[in-house]
Amino acid sequence: MSLQAERGAQRQESQALRPQPGGVLLLDLDDEVAHLKSSEAWERTDRASKSLVKDRSLNLLLLVLKAGAHLHEHHIRGPFTVMLMSGSAVFHGGHQDYSLQPGSVVAVDEGIAHSAEALAESVLLITTSMGRAG
Repeated sequence: MSLQAERGAQRQESQALRPQPGGVLLLDLDDEVAHLKSSEAWERTDRASKSLVKDRSLNLLLLVLKAGAHLHEHHIRGPFTVMLMSGSAVFHGGHQDYSLQPGSVVAVDEGIAHSAEALAESVLLITTSMGRAG
């Protein structure tokens, strides 16, 4: 494979996927987590992430955090959920703290300031909706 073709394949691999209109997309989250943990970002920093699905109304983000990693307070313009797949974390939102264990899901309305901290190495699946049903 030429260098240009190899770079194109790497770029495509790192881009978020979009189901075809009327279609279905199946993802293997265990493989995606393993890929993130072998990435340069994971080696250099306290986290690695990948947008698995991204279109104008839906974003599915996989986030791997090392123990002690902090996500500083921020806002998201649409409602979202955070599911802890593994590890242990604290989610801060709506002036409350929520202890997350594997299988925990937090659902948050749009515009709520929030932050998080990984108490142990953690894997989170974050789903963001960028539009409201009318």
